[in-house]
Parts: sequence; structure tokens; C-alpha cells
Amino acid sequence: MPSMRRSCGRSGAIHGMTLIEFVVMLTLFAVVVALGIPSMRDFVVRTSVTTATHALVEAFRTARLEAVTRNVQVTVCKTASPPELPPVCTGAAAEWPEGWVVYVDEGTVGSFDAEDRVIARGRAEGKIDTVLEAPGRLASITFNPVG
Repeated sequence: MPSMRRSCGRSGAIHGMTLIEFVVMLTLFAVVVALGIPSMRDFVVRTSVTTATHALVEAFRTARLEAVTRNVQVTVCKTASPPELPPVCTGAAAEWPEGWVVYVDEGTVGSFDAEDRVIARGRAEGKIDTVLEAPGRLASITFNPVG
């Protein structure tokens, strides 16, 4: 009777990579990472700017819609601390990305009074710069019932 040998699945050859193959692979990986990091940083910055811009535009849309719906004046003003009660419209002291408050403006137009009601608050999570050609900074925007 012939004897049968069972193989363990190993062919006897040693599998792996040499040091030269490893260094070449590591170099290729480093080149790919070095090329990808700057574009990733640009992507993160663009996404941050887009998110912040959309949040501010949404505040303006909300104010306009509420002004037309409620048939009152609604103001969006910039503030350094949106969660503060009552909100303080800071005028030129703050920038729009720091925060804003949307409120029904029943008192003095452009400033938060005791009879005004807050509709929404917001803050830009990303970095945006506002550029105005007017000599004074725009502190608030008021929408009338016509929109």
C-alpha cells in the first residue's frame, strides 16, 4: 500500500517582503500623503466657510419669512454672545460670525428693547470674514412686513 503524505498547505517558500520593497512602499505612501494633506486642508476650510455662510443666510431668510408672516418688523443684529438674555446688539464691536439674534422689533428699530421677542439665535461654526464697502460696519438688518 502506497503511503500518502498530507501537506500542511506550505510550499516551502518563504513569503514576505524585502527591506527594499518595504522602503519603496513606504516612500510611495509618504508621497501620496504629502500630496493629499494640502487638498484636505483646503477642503476643510471651504466646508467651514460654506457652513458658516449658510447659517447666516438662513438667519436672514428666517427673519424675512417671519416679518411677512407676522406682519411686523423683524431684525437680525450681530452680537458677541447670542445666548445672553436679553441679547445685546453690539454694533461695530462684534463681527457677524461671532453671533446674531433674530427678533421681532416692536420698539426702537435696530436695538433690542423690553417689548421685543427673540425668534432665533445663531453663531457661525466656521470662519467667515465679512467685507463691506461702506465706511461704517453694518450692525443690523431689519425686514419690514413687505419683506
